[in-house]
Amino acid sequence: MGLRELRSRKGWTQVQLANAMSIPQQRVSEYERGQDMSSSSAKKFARILGATLEEVTDYIRPEE
Repeated sequence: MGLRELRSRKGWTQVQLANAMSIPQQRVSEYERGQDMSSSSAKKFARILGATLEEVTDYIRPEE
């Protein structure tokens, strides 16, 4: 399941998700288009969206 689907399932806009994540709305848009994100960001998305980490694992890249 993609990030857009997880967000839509919660009934949120990109702006609402960005505010909950304390990131710019543009970043949410980038992630929804497939931009890589760190594992810590993926964990935070999962927690905020009420999803499992497995549902957002397509968006994880190794942290440096």
